[in-house]
Amino acid sequence: MYFMVFRLSALLWCIHLLVITPAEALRFYVDPSTGDDRRSVQSAQDATTPFRTIAHALRISHVVSESRPHVINIAPGTYSLSSGEPFPLEITQANIYIETTGLTIFDGENKTNFFKITAPTSDFVIKGIDFKNGSAEKGGVAFCQTCSLRVVENRFFSNKASQSGHVIYTENGRLKFYNNLVRDSGNDNDTLAVLELRNSSIDTLVRDEIRNNTFYRNPSPNIWASGARTRISSNLFIDPQQAAIRNADSTAIPLIDHNLFWETETLYVS
Repeated sequence: MYFMVFRLSALLWCIHLLVITPAEALRFYVDPSTGDDRRSVQSAQDATTPFRTIAHALRISHVVSESRPHVINIAPGTYSLSSGEPFPLEITQANIYIETTGLTIFDGENKTNFFKITAPTSDFVIKGIDFKNGSAEKGGVAFCQTCSLRVVENRFFSNKASQSGHVIYTENGRLKFYNNLVRDSGNDNDTLAVLELRNSSIDTLVRDEIRNNTFYRNPSPNIWASGARTRISSNLFIDPQQAAIRNADSTAIPLIDHNLFWETETLYVS
């Protein structure tokens, strides 16, 4: 009980410091091995005195809305519920970013996904992370609602969802999915897709883009797209156990070009 009160007091003190200090763009450092969430805002802007959890750095970043963007720099290592990281990480405001500096692994331990993003105007970037064993109802790795999401140079292993999107689920948002590896994600014989894009907008000028990715032996369909604004280009589909690409209906036709299908029985189902 004393520890909980101490942590609450520390958080309130951090907020007090932010109120009385001129707001500038901030860079917070996080390291689960050397960090401490009881440190002050000023201390956590030094790489030698970081916060312990990404979630705490995000809470502080949401308090300060002026002079963004704010960047959360996370140390290499494994982040999981067991290590003390309270996934999923929630982003509800724009211009807050996470930056990696080396091999970074997010392990959901088959209990949680990693991101819930509901910032309407945010161009949130997920880059340079290995995601494994993520699990959720919607979005085994990330759930994105009315957000702009850029997912670049990540690797995804054995993630799953029970309702929609074994890796990514977007709803009336915008997804740029580039240069990723997606392997062994999904469940045998289900009709859910690894990437599920549910967009009702008819605007074709701003497209969702899925480009230069490798989809390797995923047991579920790899891509499920709705709306008229999805471009699926220059991807490699290797031995999917179901259709490589599925569409919501015959009126919502994605632009599919320059993809390579290897040992793929069904390329596209509408």
